[in-house]
Amino acid sequence: MKNTSFKKRVLKSLLFYNVLFVIVTVIFCSVIPKLLIYPPNSINTEFERHIDDGYKYDNQCAVIILFAMLISNILFLYELRKIKGWEQYVNKEIKTQEDAIKLKKIKINCHKIPSKLYILHAFVPPIAAAIGLIATRYQIYFDY
Repeated sequence: MKNTSFKKRVLKSLLFYNVLFVIVTVIFCSVIPKLLIYPPNSINTEFERHIDDGYKYDNQCAVIILFAMLISNILFLYELRKIKGWEQYVNKEIKTQEDAIKLKKIKINCHKIPSKLYILHAFVPPIAAAIGLIATRYQIYFDY
């Protein structure tokens, strides 16, 4: 197996992560108007531009995607930073108690990262959309 550095593996996984993220969100942005049964020619019109502070639907989707990707990448890199020392334990016999404890922490973090990323993907897009709405001076009302 080819031995690549941790930094290269992170860059490869980040690239894959972002490409997949963009593909999925572009599909959702194009499917949402169909699922919500928007009338023909109701998206990206001049009227929409006037009521949305000059932003069309496509621009709004792009901003939300970029903002969510930025937050996701920051948190993804933060989580990967916790397992940075794993390379020093590959093919090495653990002799000290301190090394065993560090390796155990790395293993625990490796098991926790997927669930943390799942939670991240569940909450970041709605938060990004809410921040986008607030940034464009919309008021969010919750009717109960």
